[in-house]
Amino acid sequence: MAPREQSTKRIALMAMQSMHQRSIPLQRSRVKLFGWILVLVGVLLMGAGLALSVPTWQFVDRAESLSGVVVELVHSGERKGSVYYKPRVRVERPSGESVEFVGRVGSSPSAYRMGEKVSVYLDPARPEDIRLKGFIELWGFAASTGGVGTVFFLIGASLGFIRLWNRRKLARLRQQGDLVLASFDRVEIDTSTTYNDRHPWRVYAHWVDPTTGQRHVFSSEMLWQDPGDRFESQPVRVYVARGNPREYAMDLSE
Repeated sequence: MAPREQSTKRIALMAMQSMHQRSIPLQRSRVKLFGWILVLVGVLLMGAGLALSVPTWQFVDRAESLSGVVVELVHSGERKGSVYYKPRVRVERPSGESVEFVGRVGSSPSAYRMGEKVSVYLDPARPEDIRLKGFIELWGFAASTGGVGTVFFLIGASLGFIRLWNRRKLARLRQQGDLVLASFDRVEIDTSTTYNDRHPWRVYAHWVDPTTGQRHVFSSEMLWQDPGDRFESQPVRVYVARGNPREYAMDLSE
């Protein structure tokens, strides 16, 4: 092979190794940013859910409780082959006037029956504001908004907690544990974890305890970018607790 070709291949190999070395800090920063975004969106949605619930609290506080009867099941739409119905309810106001209104939430099959007696709330200050008693009718939209926000917040917070836990564990084992140089085994996709139709990678390595002859297998934290063959030609640094190699932290930093 010509010296120029060897030099070109060497430069390309060095560039690829440099790219892989930068990929782990980059993917960690992206996970951190994604976690903060989820937390922020979650807080906003939880706040929106709380704000949406305030008018309902005020309505329930000033409303009168009355009885009504279901006089019709109103077709409210179809979705995925299911027909949804809302109840039309007749109620008698304190003034003696009989009025009808349609519930806010449709269901399939209908949650009500013709002739069924139901409880309703009526706002004395706005007699036209009549609502069925029931969690979904009164709180459904606010609860779903706040619920989605709670899920986002918990996912984002858990990502941050896992990162913090791993970082503190590595720092503790660096100070109190022992460094072992493990032999690289493989990079494997972790199909047990999925986000946005993607699976993370994990680095696997092993080390044989010279005092006991026991073989220990180590795995890295989740990596959202392929580390490639960065570790194939070098040992993998792993910090283990003294006397307990099952407690460990893999150090993939430079």
